Amino acid sequence: SAFEIAMYLLDLARDQNSGKGIDLNVFVYSASIWMAEAVGDYQTAVQLLREMKCSPNNICYDGVISVLSQNGLHREALYFYYEMQHLGLSATRKTYRRLVSAVDNASDPEISMSCQKKAALLDGVMSVMSEKDRGVLIGGPLFESLIRNHGNATDPGTSYQAARMAFDSIIGPVDDACLSAMLRVCSCVNPVKWEEAIMLLHSSDIVNKAMGPGLVSRRALSYAVIACAKADQWEEALNLIELYGNQGITEQSGIVSVASINSLIRACGRSSRPDIAVQLLNDMSVRYGCQPDERSYRLAIIACNQAEHRETRRGDSATGPVLKWWECALSLLRRMREDDIKPSLQTFSSAVSACEAAGQWQRAIGVLELMPSFSPLLGDDKMKEMNDPEPANLYCLNAAISACEKGGAWVEALQLYEHIRSMQDNKNAVMPNFITVNSLLIALEKANQLELAESVYKDAVRDKIVSPWKRRYDNDGKLRKMMDLHKFSAPMAKIAVRSYMDSLLSPRRKVFDNADAVFIVGKGKRSEERPVLMPTILRLFREEFGIDATIDKKNTGRVRLAKESIERFIEKKKWNV
Repeated sequence: SAFEIAMYLLDLARDQNSGKGIDLNVFVYSASIWMAEAVGDYQTAVQLLREMKCSPNNICYDGVISVLSQNGLHREALYFYYEMQHLGLSATRKTYRRLVSAVDNASDPEISMSCQKKAALLDGVMSVMSEKDRGVLIGGPLFESLIRNHGNATDPGTSYQAARMAFDSIIGPVDDACLSAMLRVCSCVNPVKWEEAIMLLHSSDIVNKAMGPGLVSRRALSYAVIACAKADQWEEALNLIELYGNQGITEQSGIVSVASINSLIRACGRSSRPDIAVQLLNDMSVRYGCQPDERSYRLAIIACNQAEHRETRRGDSATGPVLKWWECALSLLRRMREDDIKPSLQTFSSAVSACEAAGQWQRAIGVLELMPSFSPLLGDDKMKEMNDPEPANLYCLNAAISACEKGGAWVEALQLYEHIRSMQDNKNAVMPNFITVNSLLIALEKANQLELAESVYKDAVRDKIVSPWKRRYDNDGKLRKMMDLHKFSAPMAKIAVRSYMDSLLSPRRKVFDNADAVFIVGKGKRSEERPVLMPTILRLFREEFGIDATIDKKNTGRVRLAKESIERFIEKKKWNV
């Protein structure tokens, strides 16, 4: 190889010059060291440096540090850097770039896996840097890595301060890499430093890889936008884009990154501005020069879903040809499929949820049928051939059943529930949970399908989807079984109580400790309006069963049915039979 030939010639030159008082000069040695660096032979490079009779220069040391960096020998690389400083040799930009590489690629896992330890090693290097090296032209790679590693440290309380100290240690103007690293730290710490990000962007004089009169790069602007977006300061973020990104769009990259626009869309959704979120999505390719991805559409659809739920809670009902938010969500879902962007489960879930909030049960089931994991469960064989579809999402199923409940489509809700239960052997099957059963029982109770509701409830109890009986301490300090209803909806609680009362007439009934029956209904502290469950249960006992249940005086979140009342109820029903 060329390296072997070079080493042979070097040995030959040594032999010929031996005893003649002629030494090989620094240029020969520096070239040889870099030949060793090219093949990754750090032992030869170090040996050449040590055998030099002439004074080595910084090029020789750069070659040794570089080859040590390639082999993950960070301690040795740092040793030669400090030796270089001791000899008064000037470091170069390449020196610091190779030192950073040596620390980042250290073979010692304790170093390579710890940003804090990397930062500590680089802090040591910075402490001995000369004043001229503290500018970005020479020391830029070290400062950029130091800021980045401090920002990635595990302690969020000190990571920003340490990164900012390193940033402020730069003498003269900073470059794009250092500014972008500092802005990234501002966007990643908790709480996010959005005001500092804006200040840094406005006060830094960036020349390298800049665009427009503001001299701010796409990367730096994107991190500043992300910092503002994470703090829900979407208006400030848009102002930054308007100020620094108004010089047109480059064909390759655009004004800002896709990630920054996605953060803005998410911030607008959190700030109850779905209109701005959708507008940002629509403007991505034309105005900002970046193509929307799956996350872009997903966040916009989530914003529409949240807006539909807010309007439903407020009771807003726009009239006329106004586009509803659930319609907007479906439109975006259709558009991303037309653009060959595969929606994620969360995207489908948000679209179904928006339909559920509006009571659009047909549309909700229609979205389910588009999902590869749900279509076989709904009887569509066309997608069964798909390899490894994403597992079905229970949230989608619950939202679809809830949509049927709100739309009065109890038959469709029951069919969907039963069909899913019948497909439990399918590898992508979903198991109904408490919310599934609760939504279905509400739909059946609204339709006055009480027998069907009780049958569904009993099946859910048998399958341990619903577990009403809990062991709790009674007023006398004894542990007894009680019916815990405080998480039940009013229709589900009524069905549970009816099921219990019916069980009292069964020959196989069990009497718990020959004591009062206790029903835990809660005190209504989490109810959005007035408590519902307590009056519902008391009225049910009084009107359907002719029993006056009472509120427990020692625990007002419980309804107590005296054992004497239970006995009279059983005797009365026996006589009626």
